[in-house]
Amino acid sequence: MRGARAELAALNRRTEHLAGLLDIPSQAFVMARVDQALPDPTTEFRGWRYQRGELVVILGDRNLDTVATVAALQGESLFTGVEPGQAQQGGMEIRLRVDPAAARGGSG
Repeated sequence: MRGARAELAALNRRTEHLAGLLDIPSQAFVMARVDQALPDPTTEFRGWRYQRGELVVILGDRNLDTVATVAALQGESLFTGVEPGQAQQGGMEIRLRVDPAAARGGSG
């Protein structure tokens, strides 16, 4: 009986872990929302890294308005903790966290 309980507890932990992973929106979904939120449709994506609900994106544009871009992303309910990061050669790094609760029902 004790072995069965331990096995059940381990299975529950794995299930909870997987449920947490599946709760995070896909990279494609997140990047589409970033693209929609950007104030200037000509802004280029120079690179990005999305892991464990955190996105770091490098946006490139000679005329990039960092303040307007950060404000636009802050206005998107999917994102929290939006802030400019390091200036990169030919672009600007923006960091943000993804709120899984805001994406439920459309995370793809």
